[in-house]
Amino acid sequence: MVNETNVTEKLIQVLQEIQRNSGYECEGIVADTCPLQDLEGFDSKLWPVAIKMLEKNLGVEIPKKKNIYVSEDGTKRLTIKQAAAVFCKVAT
Repeated sequence: MVNETNVTEKLIQVLQEIQRNSGYECEGIVADTCPLQDLEGFDSKLWPVAIKMLEKNLGVEIPKKKNIYVSEDGTKRLTIKQAAAVFCKVAT
């Protein structure tokens, strides 16, 4: 079952793995972390990778090219908790 708590936990794990594999700090990533603002090296090349890893971990898919890390209008960078809510809303 996909719910915001589960997605938040899995997304934190995915982001920690990506940061570790990229040679960046991976401790201190929490639900209120804003990946596009707070994580070194996390950019438009890495967010699709993180989404694919999350989809695989949870056994669901979201629409292609959907960026869960920004608001619908593209004006606000989202926290992990907010991104998890978006993911749950669009997951199939």
